[in-house]
Parts: sequence; C-alpha cells; structure tokens
Amino acid sequence: MPNDPYASDAAFYDAIHGEYRDDTGLWLSFAGRTDRPVLEIGCGTGRIALELARAGYEVTGIDPSSAMLERARGKAEADALDITF
Repeated sequence: MPNDPYASDAAFYDAIHGEYRDDTGLWLSFAGRTDRPVLEIGCGTGRIALELARAGYEVTGIDPSSAMLERARGKAEADALDITF
C-alpha cells in the first residue's frame, strides 16, 4: 500500500501489544458461534488471528497495512499455522 501509515509502527506493535490476552476469550467465543471460517478485519500483526487458528478455526485476516501483514505472515509461518492474510 502506498504511504502505509503503519509501516513505522509495525516493527514495534508486538513489543507494545503482543502479550495482551485479556480479549482473547471474547474473540474465541464469537468464533465459537459458527462453524464457518472467520474473517478478521484490521488484523494488524495477527494477534487475534493467530489465537483463532491455534484454536482450530479457519482464519483469513485483512489489513490495509502491508507492513503489518508481512509480520503476521511471518508469525503464522513460524508457528506453522495456515492463515490467509
């Protein structure tokens, strides 16, 4: 994306937000209401998408920031998670 407003933030996002888990149960409960794939809009570096995939959900994450998506893809690959970003 040209002029990615989050390009400079992407490298630091996980250092600030990466350990936050207080909302994970909420998102897992929402996903548990369906047997369909989950779409996370504004997935950033994949904090929620990764947790959903670890729980067995089929996940697609979208974000306007290519820098954030690049980090999300790298984390999914490192954890051998099949997520479409």
